[in-house]
Amino acid sequence: MSDINDDMRRSLTGIANSKFYLSELSPEQYFSGKHPRFGKTNPELMQIPFWQVMIYEGCSAYSAQKTFKDTGNRQYLEQLRYTQIFILQS
Repeated sequence: MSDINDDMRRSLTGIANSKFYLSELSPEQYFSGKHPRFGKTNPELMQIPFWQVMIYEGCSAYSAQKTFKDTGNRQYLEQLRYTQIFILQS
């Protein structure tokens, strides 16, 4: 399976016939599901709608942020970047 492209892999595993779409998620589902979580067992089934959409659609975190107009992480990264510049200049 590692020698085939992503589209073929999605088709063979049945992910290509998705019932989940990013555009159908509510903002609440996006914002509650966008942060990482760790289970108590391995494996552990995670029924998080946002994660399911990300897997089934194969979309990037950037496209999800853009869809939901999420600027939270960008503000943090900008603040971190300016902090690093200040430290380097000191």
